[in-house]
Amino acid sequence: MDKSDRGDHAQLIGRTIDRKYVIESIIKPTRKSWVFKAYEPSLDRHIALKILIPWMDDARKKQVIAEGKRLARLEQQEHITSVYAAGEDQGFYYIAMQYVDGKDLEQDLDSGKQLSLAEIIEIVQSVAAGVANAHNEGIHHLDVKLENIIRKNGKGKGLYLLDWGGRLSDSHTFSPTGETDIVSNPFMRDIAQLGGILKYLLERYKSQDRKVPKALEHIAQKALSFGYDDVKEFGQSIAKYQNAVSRRKFMGIMLGTLVSGAAAISIYEHNSYRSSIEYIQNEIAGISALDNRELAPLYNELLSRIVAQKIRKLGESGTFGPGNYLYATTTDGKWFKTHGNGYSTEGYTPGLCWICLDRTKEKEFGKWARETTEGIDFVEDDAGSVKPARFYYSYGKGYIMTGNEGYLAKARRAADIMASSYNENSGILEIAESGETPELQTLKVDTVVVLPLLWLAFDNEQNPSERQHYLDIIMNHLQTLERYSIRRDSSVREQAVFNPRKGKFVGEANYFAFGPGSAYSRGHARALEAFVTAYQKTGIFCKPPRNWRITSLKTCRKTMFHSTILGIWLLQFQKTAQLQP
Repeated sequence: MDKSDRGDHAQLIGRTIDRKYVIESIIKPTRKSWVFKAYEPSLDRHIALKILIPWMDDARKKQVIAEGKRLARLEQQEHITSVYAAGEDQGFYYIAMQYVDGKDLEQDLDSGKQLSLAEIIEIVQSVAAGVANAHNEGIHHLDVKLENIIRKNGKGKGLYLLDWGGRLSDSHTFSPTGETDIVSNPFMRDIAQLGGILKYLLERYKSQDRKVPKALEHIAQKALSFGYDDVKEFGQSIAKYQNAVSRRKFMGIMLGTLVSGAAAISIYEHNSYRSSIEYIQNEIAGISALDNRELAPLYNELLSRIVAQKIRKLGESGTFGPGNYLYATTTDGKWFKTHGNGYSTEGYTPGLCWICLDRTKEKEFGKWARETTEGIDFVEDDAGSVKPARFYYSYGKGYIMTGNEGYLAKARRAADIMASSYNENSGILEIAESGETPELQTLKVDTVVVLPLLWLAFDNEQNPSERQHYLDIIMNHLQTLERYSIRRDSSVREQAVFNPRKGKFVGEANYFAFGPGSAYSRGHARALEAFVTAYQKTGIFCKPPRNWRITSLKTCRKTMFHSTILGIWLLQFQKTAQLQP
């Protein structure tokens, strides 16, 4: 190839590549390649011919051939253009691909086209399906944008995601489910780009004074925040939303046709959906988080449906029972269980059964609650850990429900184990390793899960000094938590390291949290509950003086807990909670 061939793309019009592709016109020139419309006489068809700009280095040229072979694996995949060939001719490195006659979405929108909500959903679903097919083959895109999405004209209309391989990379070093940094994982970035498209299209839709469903905004934000494990999960979220909307519209139509037998069947199917857990989830997703009056009854109804449709089935099938405590589900949908090993989570199974008994008054739940409660006993390493929390949700809840004094005795014993770990010098329940530096203490926000046990002991203690002892431990622990574990923006540290003698915050550590400085949402929720419970029990929000007493509660200075201020709205979800002025 002589120097004259290094000119612009116009010089290639009319030229034949590899004796079979006649270049007709330019489709898209970029900094690294030219995409032409070409004709293949032997098969009487048009193709898209992507040619690397000639002066690219040798490494880039080799990548084009490798990329062509890699993309050929996507042939006949939905919403993805097929690759026919890749090679080199006359010094030009090319990939021959399926030609799609149409206009890209960026051009469509720039021309003033207004998209309906149904069209937005169709676009995002179609592109997500194409991306999912590619991810299944270990191939990512990295440039999912409106300019690369084209709507085919004429027969066999459809949406296609173009320009695969536009950003060549060593894709074999990643996998869609590989354990790598989320932000740098190209498969996760594809999902985030899909979320960006959805968010942009919804914002355009909203700019036309049309209401955007909260559920769709949530899906877009979750994708942008790398909240989906894979693109399939993202697509399923869109499908669930669409399914819910379709059923609501269907019901609206069928209400006007009740005179026919077919209508009766349709109403039955719709009512089946309306009685499902999915229906309530969709209703909740469509309401602002601040609309407490609308959300509270929905959450109550959701709990009732979970009881009726999920937990009863687990009990009837023998999925849980004495020595079989539900912990979590594995990736294949099976239950991972513990077997009386002393995990703090073992209290949740009997706790659920006690809640179900309270909601339904059904004997089966009472039987399961008693059996799973009585299968829990003490283990050697209960001291110095949060494990005794299991005794509140089992024996503690059992006592509250039945008045069984034996249950109370076990719960009180667990509370005393917790109380014995209180360190008066640092003002915390010392149930975390202090580390290698003796003068430092580590406070885990998750330690608040044991406070309900101490409140139970407080509520059932007759001796004033003992009662005061429990109260001091609880409130001092919360005061220390407020001081060191809650940031200025009211987010919560997973583990706060501090010097109790100097009263100085030293730093933070994390194990479950995403990273240092991140908002630890599980701990945040637990802290909210702990502070709100303290308010419900005492009637104040305050940092108590060091030697405070019950009689001095109302005179305590009104320095409010940060988390309590944020958490007051939680009271609206508590059946009996009344916020007093």
